[in-house]
Amino acid sequence: MSFSQIQIRENSKPDIRIWLTIGLLLIMPAIALAQCNLIITNPSPACFTVDITNPSVTAGSDAGLTLTYWTNSDATTPLANPSAITNGGIYYIRAVSENGCINIKPVTVIINITQPEFGSFGPYCLTTKPSSLPTVSRNGVTGTWNPAIISTSFAGTTIYTFTPDNGQCATVGSVSVTTTGPDVSAPVIIHPANVTINCEDPITPASLGSATATDDCDSNVSIIYVDNIKPGSCPQNYTILRTWTATDESGNSSSTIQNITVQDITPPVMQGIPSNVTVDCNAIPDPPYVTAVDNCSASPLIQYTTLINTVENCRGSIVRVWATIDECGNASTAQQTITVIPSTVINNQLNQQSIQIYPNPNNGTFNFDYQPVKISTTRLSIIDMTGRIVWEKTFPAGSANTERITLPVGSRGIFYLQLVSDSGLTYRKIMVE
Repeated sequence: MSFSQIQIRENSKPDIRIWLTIGLLLIMPAIALAQCNLIITNPSPACFTVDITNPSVTAGSDAGLTLTYWTNSDATTPLANPSAITNGGIYYIRAVSENGCINIKPVTVIINITQPEFGSFGPYCLTTKPSSLPTVSRNGVTGTWNPAIISTSFAGTTIYTFTPDNGQCATVGSVSVTTTGPDVSAPVIIHPANVTINCEDPITPASLGSATATDDCDSNVSIIYVDNIKPGSCPQNYTILRTWTATDESGNSSSTIQNITVQDITPPVMQGIPSNVTVDCNAIPDPPYVTAVDNCSASPLIQYTTLINTVENCRGSIVRVWATIDECGNASTAQQTITVIPSTVINNQLNQQSIQIYPNPNNGTFNFDYQPVKISTTRLSIIDMTGRIVWEKTFPAGSANTERITLPVGSRGIFYLQLVSDSGLTYRKIMVE
C-alpha cells in the first residue's frame, strides 16, 4: 500500500486528495475536503459605530465558518472591538472552515461623524470682556458648552467642551482659551487713506472710509473720530484733520489722523447769455439779466461790460461781455456779438416783398406768410427784447414760407421777427399780450 497525489489549489481553497494504491489497483479517493467560500458585503455608513460581526456582513458565505477580525491583511493584528468600530477604514475578516480551509477578505467601514469646527478665542487679558461661545459650529452643528461662558477672572488656559445636541451625527468638540495678565497695551489703529476731494463731495466716513483697530485683549474696540478744520485760501478750500481714536475696555487708547483736503476748482456757470444776433440799429436789444450758479459759492459775482461798440451811421458791431467769479477765484466769461446793419438802406427789395403777420397783436400764436422775389433759402427768427432767439426755422429755397408760430409759454411783450435771405435782412415788430 502507498499514498500519492496531494494537490493544493489557488485562493486558499485546498483540494487535498489521498489516493490508496494497492499494487496496480487504483482505488477512489478516501477523503475529499470542501473549499471555504467567504462573501463580504460592506456595512452601510454610520454616525458613530459599525458592527462588522453582524451576520449581514458575511451573508451568503459557507456555513460553519469560524470568523475572526483583524486590522491587517495578513491577519496578524487582532481588531480590538469589531462589534463597535469607531474609526472608518479597511479591516479584514478571516474565515476558517471545519476542514481547515482559510480565506481572508477586506471589509470597508465608513463613519460619517462630524467634528464641530470653531474659530479661535482669545487670548484675553484679565477682567476684559470675552467673546460669547457660539451655539452653532462653523459646519452647522448645534450644541452647548461646559463651562457655558468664557471667564477672564484668572490667568491661565481653560478647555471649553462643546457637546452636540441629540440627533446629530457629530462628536464632542473643544476649544482652548488663554487668559493673560492685565491689559496695559493700547489698540493698534489704522486710519483711512488721506484724500483730496472737491468742495461739493460728501465728507462723511461712509464716503471717505473709517479707521480699523486691533487689540491684544479686546475684540470689540470702540472707535470714534473728531474733525478739526484748518482754513485755506478761501472758504471752499480747507483741510479736515480727522482724528480717529480707538479705546479698549481697560481704557487704553491710541489715535491717528486722516488728512482730507477740500478744494474748489470749478468756475461758476452763467445762465441767460443771449445768442449772437444781426439787427437794425433801431432794434438793438438791451443787455439781459444774466445769473450764475456755482457748485460751492452761494452767490457768485457777475460783472458786465461792453467790450466793443463800433456802431456808426447804423453800421458796426457791439460785443458784450459777462464775467463771473466765485469766492475761490474760479472765473468764467461769456459774450454776445450784435451785428448792426441798416435794414432801411440795404434791404429795400426785401422790405417791398409780401410779409404778413396775423393776428398782431396776438396771444403768442400767430401766422407768418412770405413770398420771396428771389428763390433762396430763408431763415426766420423770433427775438425778444434782450436779443435772445426764442423761435427759429430755416425754409429751403423755392418753398412757400408759410408757418403757424407758437412762442414759449409765458411769452409777453414786444418781440422782433427777423427775416434773412438773399434779398437781405428785415424786421417786423410783434406784440404779444
